Amino acid sequence: MMQPPNPITRDTATVDVAGTLTLEQAIALTLEHNQTLNALALQVQAERAAALQAGLLPNPALDVEVENFGGRHETSGFDTSETTVALSQSIELGGKRGKRRNQAALAADVAAWEYVEKKEALIADVKTVFNTVLADQQHLVVAGDQLRLAEQIFTAVQARVEAGKVSRLEEIRARTALSTNRIALKNAQRALETSRMTLAAFWGSQTPFFESTAGELSATDPMPLELQDLTDLALKHPGIAKRAAEVAHQEAAVKLSLAARIPDITVSAGVRRFEGTNDNALVAGFSVPLALFDRNQGAISQSRHQLDAAKADLQAAKTDILARLNQAYQHMLAAREEAQALFEDALPGAREAFEATQEGYKQGKFGFLELLDAQKTLTELTRAHIDALSAYQAALIDVTRWTGRQSPKSAIETKPNTNTR
Repeated sequence: MMQPPNPITRDTATVDVAGTLTLEQAIALTLEHNQTLNALALQVQAERAAALQAGLLPNPALDVEVENFGGRHETSGFDTSETTVALSQSIELGGKRGKRRNQAALAADVAAWEYVEKKEALIADVKTVFNTVLADQQHLVVAGDQLRLAEQIFTAVQARVEAGKVSRLEEIRARTALSTNRIALKNAQRALETSRMTLAAFWGSQTPFFESTAGELSATDPMPLELQDLTDLALKHPGIAKRAAEVAHQEAAVKLSLAARIPDITVSAGVRRFEGTNDNALVAGFSVPLALFDRNQGAISQSRHQLDAAKADLQAAKTDILARLNQAYQHMLAAREEAQALFEDALPGAREAFEATQEGYKQGKFGFLELLDAQKTLTELTRAHIDALSAYQAALIDVTRWTGRQSPKSAIETKPNTNTR
């Protein structure tokens, strides 16, 4: 079984970002300040302390007993009293202490893997939201470009109306298109602000202090491994490792419950003082419970059922993670294909058609409706391309999520925001 890393020794330097935020900085801030992760790290420490406690020997007991005093006649004082001072020690049989210590150590392993699983999931979540911010930033750029274009078209239409070349109905249509683009810009601004706040919430900030995120949406980076190779990696996912550790923990619990059937012995030895004869004598003894009624039957049955449940949970986790990996991989392939088709075929044609229609409108060859339709088509395809790039990156992040690894790196991690391919 894989050994969990130590979650307490984390490389998380304080990051102070007031301008452009990189993905690495967002992850570092999250790992340092996320309280859920900090709570899990403290829980690992608590479980390891419990393992230390579980391996300690039981303390001896000091017994002091005074008899035959405070009565009548000869026993009225302490002249005939008897005083016994003895030490008693419980001796655990059946290897209980070692089994108890092993079970507690395995519980600490489960907690450590839970920390690792949460950390990996948290990093993937940060990447996903960071990717959303990049997409929203690009949508805002497109909305701004479309608004400026709508303003130019409106100005041109006004000039043609004033020159008597077209009816005032075209000016009304142009004004409507301009208003629609202004609304689209405001919606893009609100969407970006929402995603920025969601990203900042990962490290406990209510207000995003960064101005923008650095990166590029791209579908040109190398494809990850083949699905079969990724499947082999997914079987080492922290979620599976955690459940395998839980199986080992429950196996240790079964062994401990079986050992608990064997009664422990308590031995004692001491000295007794006889005041009446001014004499001393040794005393010794032992006690052992008689396992007539309680032979730990319930605890044994419980631990065995819990072991079966842990094994079933492990198999369910494997099935679930492999299914999610396959789903993410197929989504990644589909989104990549869509993004490339839009970039290589649909967008160039739509851009060429719009430019030709715009020039033809200026020359009076096309009406305003043709120009508006060409602009709408180009805008929709541009936004669809951004969405396809974002979907590809999100699926790629999910592939790394379910393989439990942070590579291959997606394009959003290192590249500046220059274009969208």
